[in-house]
Amino acid sequence: MNYPLYQQQFKLTINELKQIRNWINDKHQRLSFCPTITQKLQLIISEYGTNLLNHQAVPASHIQLIGHQTANEYQFTILDNGSHWLAFEEQLNQAQFPKQPSTNHMGLALLKSMFDNYQYTLSEQGNNFSFSIDKDQEKPRLLLIDDSSSQLTYLASLLQEDYQITMFSSSTEGLDWLKDHSCELVITDIHMPEMDGFHFRQHVAKQPRHSLLPFIFLTGDLNRSTQSAASQLEIDDYLKKPIDKETLFSVIERVLKRHRRLQSHLEHALSQHISPQVRQENDHRRSHNLQIEYHQDPPDSGDFLLTHYCQDERELIVVGDHMGSGLIARTNGSGWISFIRGLFCAGIESPQQLLTLLNQEIYQTSHSQLICLMIIEIQQNSQITIYNSAMPAPLLVGLEHSEYQQEHISLLGLNEQITIECKHYDLLSEQSLHIASDGIFEQKLSQQQQKQIQSKDKTIRGAYLWESSLHIEDDKTLVTIYLAEPISEL
Repeated sequence: MNYPLYQQQFKLTINELKQIRNWINDKHQRLSFCPTITQKLQLIISEYGTNLLNHQAVPASHIQLIGHQTANEYQFTILDNGSHWLAFEEQLNQAQFPKQPSTNHMGLALLKSMFDNYQYTLSEQGNNFSFSIDKDQEKPRLLLIDDSSSQLTYLASLLQEDYQITMFSSSTEGLDWLKDHSCELVITDIHMPEMDGFHFRQHVAKQPRHSLLPFIFLTGDLNRSTQSAASQLEIDDYLKKPIDKETLFSVIERVLKRHRRLQSHLEHALSQHISPQVRQENDHRRSHNLQIEYHQDPPDSGDFLLTHYCQDERELIVVGDHMGSGLIARTNGSGWISFIRGLFCAGIESPQQLLTLLNQEIYQTSHSQLICLMIIEIQQNSQITIYNSAMPAPLLVGLEHSEYQQEHISLLGLNEQITIECKHYDLLSEQSLHIASDGIFEQKLSQQQQKQIQSKDKTIRGAYLWESSLHIEDDKTLVTIYLAEPISEL
């Protein structure tokens, strides 16, 4: 499914391009983007922005950057308010790197090398440059620490094709990095001037989210005192320098496999204790003149579903999806349900206030936590208002027509402040409204699939959508709303 990530406007000047690159770096760290993707987008922004300033007859004063993601790629759009650059597409298609080494005239060729697919369109409102960048194959991230720059360079040359590498020549720098980042494994030298590898391991273990982080030590000696110190710290493994590639890879894979097995056992044990906090019991009920159906699987997933009855007889249904999977998503989803319930208990029943306070809390968390959320507000007169923060677009289905409703708010926790938008619905007798997480709307339904749903009675459309998604191995939540039949009077 196509997820909105961000939408931000910037002034366009040579000096402002640096600020735009810094903004991209900050937001992509919060989104846990692969550094390669961040660097590509920063380069594209620099080259394209510079070309706009140099080649437009009336240079743009502002640009707007819009980001989305799908299962396989990131999609970006750059809008500008300058005059039409009619020759841009032709020049980009013809751009080539110079045959002789050069530092000039490579901007468009460099830009073209960053992506495979793009589209450049012109309109009265401005110019639209859209492109996509494939997601890198997920590779484990390794943190390398060694005070020898030559040793770091050597290790990186062995590992960079198979792993994402972050490296520092100082253990204190590595410790600072771990405060805001994560990795799957640390490979560190033992003997370093500022802080040796053993003390570094002890400091890392004090950080709750890194307490089980696996370590491999590098050493030039394997005397008894070194072996004894390593065993007391429960080090996963250690290697004696010089290191050959085959041995290094064998040890890394063995340690990662053992750690994943341990993590799986812990997830299974802990999930038994957090499941009841996120369970949704009702699956079919009436609210005012509306019929509401719920489907959710598994009930202890990163998706969450919460209903609140307001003092003024409104009803709020909160559908959320904590980005991520497994135990972390389930645990954090459970935590945010508790936070939202706390806001309800404090008498906060305005969707605008709920979203503002939730966004502030997520933004201020010490490490990256991002949530897709939708609040469904049902009035006494059965009018429905939807506040959509980066969830898949709701699907409105009638007998003759169906369409996705695209209005949305930015991803919660990405920006310090958010602009809140909403959409109102007064359902007709034959219509049904379907709100789902990405496990249901993994991608937009085709026209033929939408027609099949239109042909179904509104009372079974939800069940039909649910059955159609059972093959998708993901957390799934579906809420279906339609006008209820009048209650007959005896």
